[in-house]
Amino acid sequence: MQDVNFQVTTDALRTGNTRLQGLSSDVDQADSYASSYLHVERSSSGIFQNAVSVNDNARQALDGLFADLKKVLHESGLELKAAAKLYDDTDHGVLVRMDQGYEQVKVAPGDSYAGNASTPEDEVPEDPGDYEPPEGIPDPEPAATPGGGGSSW
Repeated sequence: MQDVNFQVTTDALRTGNTRLQGLSSDVDQADSYASSYLHVERSSSGIFQNAVSVNDNARQALDGLFADLKKVLHESGLELKAAAKLYDDTDHGVLVRMDQGYEQVKVAPGDSYAGNASTPEDEVPEDPGDYEPPEGIPDPEPAATPGGGGSSW
């Protein structure tokens, strides 16, 4: 089994939420800026009509982009906040179950389980040898012995 070294700092997730919510509100400033400076008056001259059309298309694309960006930043922040709560709740639940386990065996943290257990060593019961498989179910093959078999690659 591989050792897992994984730790989540929920305060960092909450900080990420706060920053993303702040960026979400900053989108309104960018939108206001674009509205102020990407506005071109219509002209009767043919060459400027093309420029105005390109400008209007760019402004419409930005309108959709700003709305999507604000939504993604806001919802991403909420997901980070929810993940932090989930980790905190899970960690708390594990701690409660561990404490309940100590209560069940009357072992305080730092004490030895072996001194409080009724049978301090694991005991494997002897095989009674009277197992009969139900009808229609074949008896399993005996396990192969290590090093036997004699087959080659």
